[in-house]
Amino acid sequence: MNQLRDNLKKLGLSPNHIFQLVKDSIGEDLAGGEDITSVATISSSQVSTADFTTRAAGVVSGLHVVAAVLEYCGVTHYEVLVDEGAKVAAGKILITAQGNTQKILLAERTALNFLSHLSGISTLTSKWVAEVEGTKCQIRDTRKTTPGLRTLEKFATRMGGATNHRLSLSEAALIKDNHIVAAGSITAAFTATKRCFLENRLR
Repeated sequence: MNQLRDNLKKLGLSPNHIFQLVKDSIGEDLAGGEDITSVATISSSQVSTADFTTRAAGVVSGLHVVAAVLEYCGVTHYEVLVDEGAKVAAGKILITAQGNTQKILLAERTALNFLSHLSGISTLTSKWVAEVEGTKCQIRDTRKTTPGLRTLEKFATRMGGATNHRLSLSEAALIKDNHIVAAGSITAAFTATKRCFLENRLR
């Protein structure tokens, strides 16, 4: 767990936030009960090996979120085989895990949901980045993220080669059409923002 915490920090992710998100996600899947199918069909002592393998080429991200899901579910023997942001071919094994079969299956869907969602963002982002390669343009993301997943989705865009824009409303001022209308003019909006928050950048 300590190694995973260190790895998450190195990636610019808050371990506490990730672990809470994982806890909530598994809790949502169990809904206060248990995996009745696995309990009914699989011995509680059965042990298995599971490989997380790509079905298509792309840019992967969320591998350490998968690790957090595995650890939360009690699967502590695993190995992450590629780097976050790596370009991989179809059929590439990303993570291999060994442990109790019921615990692996409890982790499976939540882990795959995170992995496929974030890797999809990274893969699409990388295509936009490739389109402006050789120019002075940068691909930047927005705050139009899935509620509760902003940190991870912005991490995924970084892994795809983009640059993060504002992570929050408090990071910088961004004067938009609604602010201009409410203030009366773009000059009034700019002047008021500069007067109130001299230390913040205007965008």
